[in-house]
Amino acid sequence: MGTHPRGHSVVKKTKQDLKNWILEDTSTRLGSLCPTISGNKSGDLPFLLKILSVDKALSLQVHPTKEHAAVLHSRSPQHYPDPNHKPEMAIALTVFEGLCGFRPVEEILENMKRHSELHPYLSQDVVKVINEATPVSDETSFVKKLFTELITMNSSAALIMKKLKISSDMSPSDKLFKRIHAQHPGDGGLVCIYLLNHVVLQPGECMFLGANKVHAYFSGDCVECMASSDNVVRAGLTPKFIDVDTLVDMVDCTPGTADSQKLPPTRLGDEVRSYVPPVKDFAVDRVRCDRKTVTLPSKASPQIMLCTEGSGSVATDQSAEGVVRGDVMFVVPGVVTVFNSFCKVNVLFILDQEVPKMADAGPQADIALIGLAVMGQNIILNMNDHGFVVCAFNRTVSKVDDFMNNEAKGTKIIGAKSMLEMVSCLKKPRRVMMLVKAGAAVDTFIDMLVPLLDKGDIIIDGGNSEYTDTNRRCKTLAEKGILFIGTGVSGGEEGARYGPSIMPGGNPDAWPHVKAIFQGISAKAGPAQEPCCDWVGDEGAGHYVKMVHNGIEYGDMQLICEAYSLMKQALGMSCDEMSSVVSDWNKGELDSFLCEISANILAYKDTDGAPLLEKIMDKAGQKGTGKWTGISALDMGVPLTLISEAVFARCLSALKDLRVTASSQLSGPQNTKYEGDKAEFIEAIRQALYASKIISYAQGFMLMRQAAQEFGWTLNYGGIALMWRGGCIIRSVFLGNIKEAYDKNPDLENLLLDDFFKNAIHKAQEGWRKVIATAVTLGIPVPAFSSALAFYDGFRSERLPANLIQAQRDYFGAHTYELLDKPKTFLHTDWTGQGGRVSSTTYNA
Repeated sequence: MGTHPRGHSVVKKTKQDLKNWILEDTSTRLGSLCPTISGNKSGDLPFLLKILSVDKALSLQVHPTKEHAAVLHSRSPQHYPDPNHKPEMAIALTVFEGLCGFRPVEEILENMKRHSELHPYLSQDVVKVINEATPVSDETSFVKKLFTELITMNSSAALIMKKLKISSDMSPSDKLFKRIHAQHPGDGGLVCIYLLNHVVLQPGECMFLGANKVHAYFSGDCVECMASSDNVVRAGLTPKFIDVDTLVDMVDCTPGTADSQKLPPTRLGDEVRSYVPPVKDFAVDRVRCDRKTVTLPSKASPQIMLCTEGSGSVATDQSAEGVVRGDVMFVVPGVVTVFNSFCKVNVLFILDQEVPKMADAGPQADIALIGLAVMGQNIILNMNDHGFVVCAFNRTVSKVDDFMNNEAKGTKIIGAKSMLEMVSCLKKPRRVMMLVKAGAAVDTFIDMLVPLLDKGDIIIDGGNSEYTDTNRRCKTLAEKGILFIGTGVSGGEEGARYGPSIMPGGNPDAWPHVKAIFQGISAKAGPAQEPCCDWVGDEGAGHYVKMVHNGIEYGDMQLICEAYSLMKQALGMSCDEMSSVVSDWNKGELDSFLCEISANILAYKDTDGAPLLEKIMDKAGQKGTGKWTGISALDMGVPLTLISEAVFARCLSALKDLRVTASSQLSGPQNTKYEGDKAEFIEAIRQALYASKIISYAQGFMLMRQAAQEFGWTLNYGGIALMWRGGCIIRSVFLGNIKEAYDKNPDLENLLLDDFFKNAIHKAQEGWRKVIATAVTLGIPVPAFSSALAFYDGFRSERLPANLIQAQRDYFGAHTYELLDKPKTFLHTDWTGQGGRVSSTTYNA
């Protein structure tokens, strides 16, 4: 249904081709697509609508971008008949299955392990990754290499079938392979079943197929909507022209889950679901109703309506028509349509071009924000308070309506019902910020945004993304001309509303365009009320600094918990007493947000008057940033002992049931109470907390320093300390001292070598050592306190016993060693007199 020359529609009453009928009155019948607005003089519609019924697997293929389509058409017009792109969308009418997008790497590796018969035909480095299951640093490049080798291997199907014929243990992918092999025996594209997601759509679910997304349809009925084009690059499962080399060159090999291939519809009331893909060529509304009347708003572009079930009528202000299953209607622009269903089940699909609002005032919003959870809503309100016009969008449109009718009521905030509407109301360069769940959701939104944006526009990820993902996204988007920022945002709900700490990094060309907004809404600190926001560095630097911030947060929280545990268990103090002590600490060197809220928590009473804290299960959760910090430290060889111990402490806390069992079977010291001076010991705990806190920050800044060297970032450590002075969870007066240390010596290798922190540790270490020794004697675990002191003693040691480790390694593995008087000269000793002269190579793990 459309005007494409290979399948044009005919107007039933006049028997005319739809295209010729449109040309009789383009202004009325094309609306926003008419020549005076769009330059479209051909009378062609930009979209097609199909009903596709698949009984046999249909074509492993990708669709080119518009630019690539022009090249292919010029080079081979007989195979690529037009210069247009062909994004498409499949909306299931029945259960509909196919392949779409590459599986997560873990699934691909598992499938490839099962099929070792293919390994002799693969390159050695690919087989090594498969067999050793080593982490893949660049997943997309690895998948591309594996896919290229498999899709160009003529014998893959025969090799797999030979194994499956004698196998009694078949995976779901093996069973699918056998089923499709029966339809396309020996086809080279069959191997992709092990690489691509097997996507099964239930009726009403949708799959969007953007440029370069590899896919194939296997079975079921669907409504297929697409741009008006017939450009397809095929690699198998078809008798048509196959162009494997072109497909391999263009295919997007980014891995993702099966669910991430689906395009969720937007709910518009009870009866309408709107499918809006990230392209400007088309959008679809699905109307499903039970003997009801539904009024559909006018559109600026023409529409094609298709009834797939039931019967009813479609009326405008000029005419009315009865419709039954299979009827197709063309609706001219600018008319309100009333659909009346006559039976229990009635489904109508409406295809149109989703056109940006043609507002006289033009784009109004300074920035858009996707994600209307509490953090997203509060940042939008914060931006509005500072005079910025914000466009709010959420995939579930009802959340936009709720927000606009409540929290945002009476503000300048604009609510958008689709991503295209959101983008259309943005000033250039367009700035779009996402506050969505880290991981696949971020990539999904980026994929939806990119086709709607122009070169020089800016995408901002404000979630807790892993910095390696930010590195990748920054590079990938730069190739498309899109500027990317990955920014850490700290401060929780209150910080987001009234002033968070913001840590942006990414493409530096984007910073001048967001600086005023970010610094305007951020917290302010210091005598000069400086913004707690500044540019951190290139690529993933912002998210890396936020990750370290969160790691230090883990450490700070654990240290306060250990102080609480000592006061409670060793001194038998009540929650009210402890609250008073922590509140006093918060007036001095330990002045911080976490001490402040800990005092409040200790004082909080439940409805029965008892402390609520003592009723809370002692199992701590975590979202991953502390773990990421520890992993990064291990990768870079940085002794991040305190933060890592804080992560492990949470892991140990999670073993609640096992700890309860162990508590009745494993004994400890008989005496668990401190018998000395109470006030003196409380002061010693304060000193231990302060000294350990210094160690935590010293280790965190060590890690950032190493990362800067590793990735070529130029980090302003004093500026980072200032960013953390206000708005964020670890904000404290202590950070002012860190800023002063780095302002005084920007090349400071370690905070412990600064005079202020050196003197602070010297003053506190007597109480610090006393607390840890007492805790060990009484059997009270203080892993963060202990690891902090162990690090301090190790760091200040001119010699450590690692010389024995090197000798042991050389003894059993010939790993060599260096002598004190001959550094960088690697020697091996035949310790037993029975070894050889050959030594192992040296390397740093």
